Amino acid sequence: MMKNFVIVKHMNDSGKYLFYVPKSISLSAGDRVVVDTARGTDQMGVCCCDSFLAKPEVVIPLFGTCEKNMRYVTGRVMVDEFKEAREEEEYDERFGEDGQPDDGEQV
Repeated sequence: MMKNFVIVKHMNDSGKYLFYVPKSISLSAGDRVVVDTARGTDQMGVCCCDSFLAKPEVVIPLFGTCEKNMRYVTGRVMVDEFKEAREEEEYDERFGEDGQPDDGEQV
């Protein structure tokens, strides 16, 4: 039976590890994820490749582990970019404290 896998590099070390991914989830290289590890359930990592379907008996031995020790990716980290912060900074540079255009002249 095929299972869904991904290779993840932990944020706090250089090792790359194989993890199960739920079959309904598709991950891409560069996605930030949360994984369940022997060190804890909320370890952060980055996907080194797209998730892929493979037979466990073929893929798992390549990483020097056994199926009973395999862990799961438990979540994907989504970034909420604050565009407003950039817009506020640009506004502050163009206008003085009184809301009037700042022409650079000192009075």
